[in-house]
Amino acid sequence: MLEGNPSVVIRNGRIDREQMKKNKVDLNELQNLLRQQSVFSMREVAYAIIETDGSVTVLKKSQYDQPTNKDLSVPSKAVYLPITLISDGQIDDDNLEQAGLSREWLYQQLRERNIASAEDVFFLEWKQDEGVYIDLMDNVGTSN
Repeated sequence: MLEGNPSVVIRNGRIDREQMKKNKVDLNELQNLLRQQSVFSMREVAYAIIETDGSVTVLKKSQYDQPTNKDLSVPSKAVYLPITLISDGQIDDDNLEQAGLSREWLYQQLRERNIASAEDVFFLEWKQDEGVYIDLMDNVGTSN
């Protein structure tokens, strides 16, 4: 169990030197922690919190934050989890069943791509909205 409390080292875009001293973090270390969160300039940060495990959590200023679909008025769509159907040449029947698919459907997918058998497939993943992604044993990737 980790002890201690998180410390706000950047508040409202201003660096809190006292919190940095308290946490024994210098500017170089803070910059390193920020870069690990894909923040390359202090000017981008509204808040930065040093967590009890030594990592940093960053809330960017709105002008530097990534826009969301809601911000762009993009209608939301369903999200689907990919399911591995073949791994290292072996068919996963449990995953096929979970996906509501059959071996015949799977063999048809292979035939359509001129793949002789499941043993020729290193990895096959199916996603409801994108179809199949295949990586063959010889590392030639194929999708849909």
